[in-house]
Amino acid sequence: MSHFSRFTCAAAALLIPILFLSGCRKSGESDEERQQRETAEAQKQMAEAIFSDEIRSLTEDELAALPPRNGLPTEMLIPNALSARVIQPARFLEYADAGKVLRFLGNSPSLVPFWNQFDQLDLIITSAKVAPVSLLDVKSEEKIGENFPFPCTAVYARKTSAVDREAFERSHFGNIPPERIETVSLAGREVSLSENSLIVPLDASGKRTARIDGIATAIEYPSENEAVVVTGTRHSVEMFFTAGDGESRGVLAQRIGRSETGHFDFAFYYDYSSPQKEAITIPFPPELTAVMLQRARFASFLVNASAAEGQDALRLEIAADSPEGIGAIGEALGNTLLRVDASLGAAAPSDEQNGDSAKSPENAVAPLFPQLRDLLRSVTKEQEGNRLAASIAMTASRAELFSEAFDRLNQLADRSALNGKRAQTAGNLKYLSDVINAYYAANNQFPPLAVTGEDGTPLLSWRVELLPFMGPEGKALYSEFKLDEPWDSENNIKLLGRIPPVYLSPLQNAGENGKTLVRIFSGEGMPLDGGGEPVKMQNIENPGKTFLAVSVAPSQAVEWTRPDRLEFDPDRLGEIFGDFILALPVMGEVFSAPLTGSAEEAAALKSWITGKPEENASSEEALPKPNEPRAESNTPPLDF
Repeated sequence: MSHFSRFTCAAAALLIPILFLSGCRKSGESDEERQQRETAEAQKQMAEAIFSDEIRSLTEDELAALPPRNGLPTEMLIPNALSARVIQPARFLEYADAGKVLRFLGNSPSLVPFWNQFDQLDLIITSAKVAPVSLLDVKSEEKIGENFPFPCTAVYARKTSAVDREAFERSHFGNIPPERIETVSLAGREVSLSENSLIVPLDASGKRTARIDGIATAIEYPSENEAVVVTGTRHSVEMFFTAGDGESRGVLAQRIGRSETGHFDFAFYYDYSSPQKEAITIPFPPELTAVMLQRARFASFLVNASAAEGQDALRLEIAADSPEGIGAIGEALGNTLLRVDASLGAAAPSDEQNGDSAKSPENAVAPLFPQLRDLLRSVTKEQEGNRLAASIAMTASRAELFSEAFDRLNQLADRSALNGKRAQTAGNLKYLSDVINAYYAANNQFPPLAVTGEDGTPLLSWRVELLPFMGPEGKALYSEFKLDEPWDSENNIKLLGRIPPVYLSPLQNAGENGKTLVRIFSGEGMPLDGGGEPVKMQNIENPGKTFLAVSVAPSQAVEWTRPDRLEFDPDRLGEIFGDFILALPVMGEVFSAPLTGSAEEAAALKSWITGKPEENASSEEALPKPNEPRAESNTPPLDF
């Protein structure tokens, strides 16, 4: 469950008893008026408790029970942080299999920032909390929600050399125009800040959207080799820069400032004493999550990848409200481990199945289930007073297990990332279908393959001709083209870098600015090539089994404004598509399927590309059944 959905459920659970206990009816109120007043009062009370700016601190006794201060720059944590991560990249790189882990992080970059620059960093600290925002209906501008919990984050990095400020700001400010970025002074700290609006979906279809105003991003450079970026509401961003030192930034900052830092590569911290604790998203099962929310005060998870023999490689530490509370948490944790052990035992493949599992990317980790069961059974639990620790010590065999596990996880991650890229590309093709339909409705024909001069010379691509049907931004860009000049004229070449997102694909080779994989087959006999004459729907024999546009292999990318020709050659299908085809039929859903290179498949593809059935090939049987790869996050790496 997401931060938002879990938080909303918790808010609803809190709201019911507050409504029940709210005051008596005011004189003259109707039942409906009383209910509205009490609901508003309850929501206000709940929001004030959850989103309070009051900095919470540990007691003197609690501080005395912790280790001495460790020197971490806790003034870089967001005030009243709910969760935080402390990462020591230089220490982690001592791990023999660090490259395998970094490859895994590269496929899941949201897990750890700056994963691609670990060799240039010696410390990363991230922290997060939630702050209230209002939702506005995008169309009507009416307020449709208040006190919506929005994540506010701070990311601090310390390099071993000077920060490239231009690259860092490019990573975080993206395409924000320079005039939208201001330099402000906050508590004597010079900060680059940009405030913008954010559009968020209100349902799974994405058809209902809301706008959140006042979302700010701010960057500061405490020294030449340090950078911190803060994102959230304007108020929360300003509070970060004015809150003072680490001791004045709340409970989590105080605990982290006194944590053991010498024996871990990654440390994850969670403040279960926070009023915002419902937004904590540790993937615990329901039983353990419930008791943690009820009884826990603090939790940390430490990873020491380069641990020596006998040292803790993994360690979970929990503090509860009382010895009874830690007893309940310990029992729930034990039950969780037993259930996971039973699940691994039931899912472990037999000896006969192991060979097949190794060949299947989806089951790549299954052969390790027996060793993972042994690993779970090796967990050591220590419990004293209101604290509990569960740990796994490093051994040679466990080091081998971790190494092999990351090998297999990378197989899954690579496949998942590739599926995500394909799904995003398929989504762009689907949107392109809507654009082409709008063009057809306005012009009663498909777009010509090129914008031509008076003598018939191709000047610009069909992709430029579609711009007026891509909303106000597309219309504005179209108006800047000189349609009587070629794509690489002095004026038009300047527009090459402003490629609309619909023509982009995460499958493209990095650095190919202005190029696209979206192309249309042309040449004699191709259904969309009218030889200068308009092509209409009645000219296409079988619209449901004829490709309109395709996504080609990265090696076949072309400049999006250039009038290109993609000629059909049955002997070059692998070169054109690679090992997977993504195509948009004239009518119907996006076609996506792996290619095997068989002769039957080539014949079937020819019928879809030319729009003419082959005599000895069934286009339905020879091609693999279309599939829809599941979308995964594919956030680009940050840079500085």
